[in-house]
Amino acid sequence: MKVVDETTLKLKDAEKAIEEKQAVIESKEAESKRQADLMERKEKMAEMLKPLGKEKSEVMAQLLESVQTASYRLHSTSIYHT
Repeated sequence: MKVVDETTLKLKDAEKAIEEKQAVIESKEAESKRQADLMERKEKMAEMLKPLGKEKSEVMAQLLESVQTASYRLHSTSIYHT
């Protein structure tokens, strides 16, 4: 009986360790996705602001700060081609 109890305890400890490591992995994946989204946002803003002069670029950057990156993709092709 004692061997079975010890094995059960070890199994529970191993399961707990797996859950903790899975939580860490999920956290790191979420952070990685946030960083990738931030990089994409910066690249898209730079692309959209490139044709503008300094003053217009500053104004447009302030306006775009509140716009979601997905909206950049939807509208960026029409902003300069209308």
